[in-house]
Amino acid sequence: MLLKTNVMCDILVVEDNENLSDSIREVLDLYGYSVVVKANGLEAWDFIKKSSPSLIITDFAMPLLDGGQLIDLIKSESNPAPVILMSAYYREDWPSLGTTTFLEKPFHLKTLLEHVERILVKEPQLQPLTA
Repeated sequence: MLLKTNVMCDILVVEDNENLSDSIREVLDLYGYSVVVKANGLEAWDFIKKSSPSLIITDFAMPLLDGGQLIDLIKSESNPAPVILMSAYYREDWPSLGTTTFLEKPFHLKTLLEHVERILVKEPQLQPLTA
C-alpha cells in the first residue's frame, strides 16, 4: 500500500467539462476551500492514492475511468472520503453506488455549496456507504 503524502486538499473535483470544473473551483475557493481539479477518474485515482481529500465531487460520465469505477476504487480505501456524485441524468441508484449525495446537472453552484458545507461543516459524520 502506498503511503499518503501530506498534500493539503479539502475537496477533489473530478469533471471533464473545463467550464464547469472552473466554476466549481472558483466558488469553493471563494468560500475558503482548498480545491484540486482532475479531468478524469484515472487522474483522480492517481491523486487520491497520494493524498487525502476530505471530500470528492465527481462526474459520472468521464473518459478513461468513469465515476462509478472511481467510486468503487474510493470505497476500497481504508478511510474513504465522502463523495458527491454529479450527472446530467438522474441516477436512482446513487445511494447504492456509495455516494453521500447526488446532484443532477445543471445545478446551481449555491446548491453544491450547501451540500459541501453540510458534509464538511454541519454534519461531518456523513460517510459514504460501504461496499
